[in-house]
Amino acid sequence: MLIGKTVGRIEPNGRGGDAMGRWSYVHLRRKKMQPITIITIYQVNRRPTNIIGNTAWHQQRIALDSQGRHDTHPRTAFIKDLTQLVQELQQKNHAILIGGDFNDTVHRRNSGILKLIMQTGLVDIWQHRYPNHEPFNTYARGTERIDNVLCTTNILPYITSIGYAPYQWITNSDHRAISL
Repeated sequence: MLIGKTVGRIEPNGRGGDAMGRWSYVHLRRKKMQPITIITIYQVNRRPTNIIGNTAWHQQRIALDSQGRHDTHPRTAFIKDLTQLVQELQQKNHAILIGGDFNDTVHRRNSGILKLIMQTGLVDIWQHRYPNHEPFNTYARGTERIDNVLCTTNILPYITSIGYAPYQWITNSDHRAISL
């Protein structure tokens, strides 16, 4: 959500998102600097939360099938498509900030978020600032940090703080809010 003077920094046609609802973005102009693109994401779980239903997982499965991507898991498609978007923005010299619920951790074998980081050079801001911090969960019924903020190295010096709030600090959510 953008308010105040920030709204005036939106580039023409600088708002959009993924047709499957996996992310939305905004491109912002900056004085004498390259644009910054802020992307908010949601990656579905490994399996649908309801076997029968119309969850985001099912909707993405249907969308992938309609694209002829029958053998592609929604999470595999998410990482591949997000990586492609990030690389396209990097070719246009955009600074990038990505945050949201990855439902994944960089510490897991075959981690999609780790693949994204390795293929794009993005930095996990929390891990960068607090490399020796004790592990913690960002989902109330979870055991790992699955909510993350990543960025390109060119904006890392401008990020002076990052924190995870207590549960239900801002809204009635089973995820911790992240503040920068």
